[in-house]
Amino acid sequence: MDYSHALQRLSHHANAAGSTLPEGESFLFALWQADRQSHAPDLRSLFEDILSCFEVVNHALNTQHPSDTIEGKSEALPRSLVADISSVLSGGWNYCWRWASSAQFTPTFRMEFAAMLVQIGIAWDAVLAGDIDDIRENTQTEFSARGYVA
Repeated sequence: MDYSHALQRLSHHANAAGSTLPEGESFLFALWQADRQSHAPDLRSLFEDILSCFEVVNHALNTQHPSDTIEGKSEALPRSLVADISSVLSGGWNYCWRWASSAQFTPTFRMEFAAMLVQIGIAWDAVLAGDIDDIRENTQTEFSARGYVA
């Protein structure tokens, strides 16, 4: 996957207008559909895709080895990228809160969903920090270090 494709996929996960990708490959669409149909979604592949996109974005913005240098990193981020990640996180937490407060879906599902959202936030923070080489590994390490259990 290249940088432009990663941006396109993240935009799609945020349900941004203009996407030509299948609805079933959108994180926020899956949440909307689950809420509408009262059926817990399988989010694992969508979550993994978001992290894969973050890996590509990280290396495009922060060099191939972000921890090696402070030179050559992008100081400005595309507004659409920032808005898309904000939408994924805020939309995700909105559904998480709604489902928890109404006891919709199983407690196990709601905890796994919250864990995914925390990890998406950790991964995005790592991209923004600009000094993390492996987003996925860092996310798992940080998630565990904070005392969370997935």
